[in-house]
Amino acid sequence: PEKQQEFREKVMDSPAFRFIGSREAVLNDEEGVNDVAGVSIRPEYTVYSTEADKVKFIIYNHSGELLHCGTRYVITYEDVDGTWRELPINNIFLDTEYGVSNEERWEFVVDLYPDVHPNKPGRYRYFYEITIRRKPVLMMAEFRLTDNEEEWRTAEKTSLPPYISDAGKGGSPQL
Repeated sequence: PEKQQEFREKVMDSPAFRFIGSREAVLNDEEGVNDVAGVSIRPEYTVYSTEADKVKFIIYNHSGELLHCGTRYVITYEDVDGTWRELPINNIFLDTEYGVSNEERWEFVVDLYPDVHPNKPGRYRYFYEITIRRKPVLMMAEFRLTDNEEEWRTAEKTSLPPYISDAGKGGSPQL
């Protein structure tokens, strides 16, 4: 707190810099889906440490078509009042498009920036836009952060969607 105050007084309040915007995190009450038309998104684990700097997500494509996705994402957290707010992350992206073939999966890691924003225990949501059948879809995966070491150390991997689990048994996704 002392160093934050010193930084505020000597840098942020300096006439050499001008910061605009709210000091409060941006409200974001969007919702997305985690399964649609044979496409699903999951965090690798449902629980991570509040000290974690990255979270891995996996998109499973069993849609019968090529899935298009990029690098842009948003993370929100639920504050003490139950309001969803955006986690301050690096919003500058090199927008790259990736294709995920049918029956393939795409793994990617996202940053939580705990050095910039000390993440508190609670619920978090990851938003990621995909394009399927030429229509954009906002995917969402929920995970939790905890400061209980036993809880995050013993967390199990997220289960697969049923249509992937049943794929080897002759099952297929409902489109």
